[in-house]
Amino acid sequence: MLSLNAQLSQRIDETLAPLIAGRSERICIIDPPGYANVGDSAIFLGELAFLRRNLPEARIDFFDTVNYTPACDRFIRDSSVILLQGGGNFGEIWPRHHAIRMEILDRFRGRPIVQFPQSISFTTQAAVDATARAIERQGNFTLLVRDRKSQAFAETHFPCTTILCPDMAFAIGDIQRAPASLDFLCLLRKDKEVVTDHSRLLEVLAGLGGSLDVADWIEAPGSRLGKRDRALGSTWRRHPWTIGLTRSFAFRLRERYARERLAFGLALLSKGSMVITDRLHAHVLCCLLGVRHLLFDSLDGKVSALHDAWTKGAQHARLVRSVDQVAGLVHELR
Repeated sequence: MLSLNAQLSQRIDETLAPLIAGRSERICIIDPPGYANVGDSAIFLGELAFLRRNLPEARIDFFDTVNYTPACDRFIRDSSVILLQGGGNFGEIWPRHHAIRMEILDRFRGRPIVQFPQSISFTTQAAVDATARAIERQGNFTLLVRDRKSQAFAETHFPCTTILCPDMAFAIGDIQRAPASLDFLCLLRKDKEVVTDHSRLLEVLAGLGGSLDVADWIEAPGSRLGKRDRALGSTWRRHPWTIGLTRSFAFRLRERYARERLAFGLALLSKGSMVITDRLHAHVLCCLLGVRHLLFDSLDGKVSALHDAWTKGAQHARLVRSVDQVAGLVHELR
C-alpha cells in the first residue's frame, strides 16, 4: 500500500497531467517565488518535479511580479499553456500576487491557463466580483484548489472548472531528514496571518522541559543567488531586449535559488525532534520528512483546511485547536 505522501503525489499526477496533455511543448509559469519564503519555494520545486516526471520534453519559462512588463507578452504568447503559481495568495491577503494573476487573465484571453492548487481568501464582494469577471472574460481558465472550503467558494462564485488537488509541494515526494539536535523546534509566523498566542505557547513548552529554539524561514541574509536573481529581474524591466538572451539562464538561477531556500528549510525542520508550527508548508515538509509535529491554524484557516482535506491521517502530525492541548499532544506524539 502506498504511503500517504506517495498517494498525494500520485493524486497530483492523475489530476493535473490530463489538463496539460497535448499542450506541453512550451510552458510558462507565472509568479514562481523569487523571495525567501521556503514554503513557496517548496511549491515551485514540486511543480517542477511534476512537470519533469510527466512532461520531460517541455520547455519552461517564467515571469513574476518583479520582472514582468508588457514586453514579456510575446514570450508568454508563444507558450502552449500558461500555469499560475500555486500557494495561498488567491484573493486579497497578498494583493500583489493576485494582481499579476488578474493581469495575465486579462492580457491572455482565450489562451489555456491552469491555476496550480491554491487556497482562496477574499474579504470584499467587490474583489470576488472583479475576479469572477476576469475569469469569465478569459474564457479558458481551470482553477485547482487545495481544500474543500476553497472548492465550495470557487464553485459558487467563479465561472470556470474547479478541481480539488493536493498542494504541489507533495509532488516532491519523501525526503530524508537529518538527525535532530533539539527537543522542540518552533517554526512560527511573524506576519499578518498569525492567530496563535506565541508567548503563551512558548511558556507551555518551556514548562515541559527540554531544549527549544524559535525561528521562521522568510529571512535569507546574504544569498548571492537571490541577489543575482533580483538583479536580473530588474535588468529585464530596464532593458527588455535582454529577455530573449537570458531566459534559460534566468530559469536555472531561479530554480537554484528555490533549492537553496528549500535546503535551508529542511535543515531547520530537521533540527527538532518535534516541530511546532503555524506555517502550512512546515506541515507539508514535516510530512515529507517524517518529522513529528504539532500544527496550528493561520488567519484564513488554510492550514486546517488543507489538513482536513489531505493529511488528517498523517501519523506524525496533530492539529492543535488551542494552546491548552499542547502538553497532552506532545506526550501523545512522544
